[in-house]
Amino acid sequence: MPISHHNPALYAKLQALLAADDAQSLGQCLASLSHAAQRTAGYMLATQLLPSVSQEVYRNAFLTLVTSSPKAYLVTFLKAALSRYEDGNLQFTDSLFETYAHSGLSTIDCNKVLTHLLPICKRPEEIVHLLRLFAPEGVRLRMAHLLRCSSVVAAYALFQEAQSADAEQTLLREVYAALLRRGDGLGRKLASLMQVYFSLEPLSSAPPIIQPYQLSQLEGGYDAFLKVMGE
Repeated sequence: MPISHHNPALYAKLQALLAADDAQSLGQCLASLSHAAQRTAGYMLATQLLPSVSQEVYRNAFLTLVTSSPKAYLVTFLKAALSRYEDGNLQFTDSLFETYAHSGLSTIDCNKVLTHLLPICKRPEEIVHLLRLFAPEGVRLRMAHLLRCSSVVAAYALFQEAQSADAEQTLLREVYAALLRRGDGLGRKLASLMQVYFSLEPLSSAPPIIQPYQLSQLEGGYDAFLKVMGE
């Protein structure tokens, strides 16, 4: 059944509870709704109400509702987080995420956070922060998440993970092959960089995009990485 986006009375009720910064009553209101009305409320919260509230109201509602029932509310608040981030009203290095990360999350919830937030990160330190919080153990898991992202900042983070002491040759070859299979231009460039940098056996007959003489430029951090990758 499609979600009804039109319910002025419900919208006004949710708006008033958010304006009062009353997360407990907001949770009680949502719990009392029918299944159909909950879906409507979730849409309104994710796309209209939560993107525009103050950071303190968003934080309080997030930590109250999401920690109590992540299955019901996590994706709603993550969708709102995307809008808030794009509008400059939320930083992924905010203490909100650190607090949430230490609230006893399941692996599924950690994966949802990373799946929603990593692809739109604009700065390397944001990716590093989110991975530290929600995928602290295992370079393989972190690299798997980054492989799903198509941004250059995620490519840089993936290369940094590859450089880590935990990234063994077998894993490097797997990531190199996955980048080639991905087939996009950025993926091919990063695959070429990894093949040359780590002296991996070539899996493609195409000439390498990245040349060995360019490797010394990588010591200049993210800006240097962008130049080497031609971004």
